[in-house]
Amino acid sequence: MRIKGKSIRSLTKVLPMIGDGRCFYVGLPVSGNESRLIEIGFPKKVQEGQSILPAVLGRHTDFNANGREIIRMDLPLVPESRMVYSTWNDWHGYPHSGFQHRTFNVRQRDLVDPPEENFTVVQNTEGIFTASRELCSGRDSDEQILHVINLFLECFGECHLLDEKKGPIIKVNRLNWHVLPKGEYPWANAKEHIEKVTLRLKDGDREVIEHRLKHIAKHTPDFLAIGQGGFDGYFVLGFSNKNLFVLESPHLDNATYVLSSNWKELSQLTKKEILKGSLQHKRLIHNKGWYRGLTTTLAARKG
Repeated sequence: MRIKGKSIRSLTKVLPMIGDGRCFYVGLPVSGNESRLIEIGFPKKVQEGQSILPAVLGRHTDFNANGREIIRMDLPLVPESRMVYSTWNDWHGYPHSGFQHRTFNVRQRDLVDPPEENFTVVQNTEGIFTASRELCSGRDSDEQILHVINLFLECFGECHLLDEKKGPIIKVNRLNWHVLPKGEYPWANAKEHIEKVTLRLKDGDREVIEHRLKHIAKHTPDFLAIGQGGFDGYFVLGFSNKNLFVLESPHLDNATYVLSSNWKELSQLTKKEILKGSLQHKRLIHNKGWYRGLTTTLAARKG
């Protein structure tokens, strides 16, 4: 079955074609869609087993990668500390610029977790496809199935429903990170790689994230990984001798995560698995104590 359009609102026409309890895949041939695959994060040459969280192209891919916040208008405001870059005039009228920590009263928010559905390159008798995970009517909710279909429609404008006969199970190789060659990455070395990504951020976010990364780089990490696809805007600066990896992004929940685990294993996990799987060695809130907390955490872990 072929579905075309920007999105669909319901599965009314889809479910009868699937059948109750049947498992299937949502997919699309690679041929003819190469440029779009590159846009969502795949390399120019796709190979069976490659998998990626698609980059944000619209509301469905945004929700898939970052989740959604529900503003709780029924709850009281709460104080929240934020690092901001601002310009002000002193009492002589002379302008000054710099980073400040300001406390705002904000609405409480409930986070709807991102689904984090990946696209994977698979091969069957018909050729090479980019496909979803296996979906099953009755096991996966209508909402989950609808979301996956709308992901494909937002990215490609069409998709196919494929049956379960897709050949042997393949090993998935997630492509969510671009890992640079091992070496020292003080700011002078890391800057050119990081700025290629931060230039796409909003001005305020760019100033703040570069300021934090510059401070992390003062400790001379020897590892740098830059997020791709739906991980765009995420950075990992690693200290291999300490087995510590600092995860920073303007998309995180106002905190820096210091991870303590094998990087190869971490790189194959989703954001949800990383942040909610008790893999963080430390969670450092972006307030005035952030600088000291980072220094103390890195110094306390001996190589």
